[in-house]
Amino acid sequence: MAELYLRTAHRIRRRSAPSYDRFGLTEAQARALRVISRYERPRMADLAQALEVVPRSITSMVDTLESAGFVAREPDPTDRRATIVVLTCAGIEVLRQVGRMRAEAAEQLFAKLSSHEQAELRRLLELLDAGEEPLPGRRPRGR
Repeated sequence: MAELYLRTAHRIRRRSAPSYDRFGLTEAQARALRVISRYERPRMADLAQALEVVPRSITSMVDTLESAGFVAREPDPTDRRATIVVLTCAGIEVLRQVGRMRAEAAEQLFAKLSSHEQAELRRLLELLDAGEEPLPGRRPRGR
């Protein structure tokens, strides 16, 4: 069952790859943009932890995203040693477009299921997700 789930997730990622290529993003960079969006104004260290990468890796990733104009660095007003990463207007727009293309890829895959089967799959996935601890380092908006 786990293998089937992972293969399905891989199919969605593979079908989404052209949307990343269109904007010069890797899958990891697109994921970083999603995390930055979801966890409002993350510190670089929190972003590295959420993405489960070492801090020096996140530095080069943010450098690349910043050079592309998708993110900006700001000083953390509560800790002058820390840096916060924020999406720029261009980052918000590319994330919106990539998200739309990713949703279309998922819709194509799930079109094999009836609306009832899709609702049941959603219910089951939400059941599996309910009550799980958030992944380390992820700071939901407003915290």
